[in-house]
Amino acid sequence: MPGCDRENTYKVLLVADGVLQGLGALEILGGLLFPETKTVMVAEEGASRGPPRPFSPTVHLSPARVGYSGYGIAAVGYVSDASRRGLLLPT
Repeated sequence: MPGCDRENTYKVLLVADGVLQGLGALEILGGLLFPETKTVMVAEEGASRGPPRPFSPTVHLSPARVGYSGYGIAAVGYVSDASRRGLLLPT
């Protein structure tokens, strides 16, 4: 029957999709369990002496309204101390 070939193909594709989704879930879990940490040194403008001080990025979460009747979470992050003060760094 020609219909059986398509059904087998769909089953194989469904299994492959499940395997890929499982790998993606493992990557997300690994990222949460083993976060990468970096120390970033930020030098103040006009500061000519002293070592730069360390800075770590921050993320703030708060409730937010979504649409007319829904609620969700808003995330605001800061990458550098200059961005928190509203200054733009040259790239």
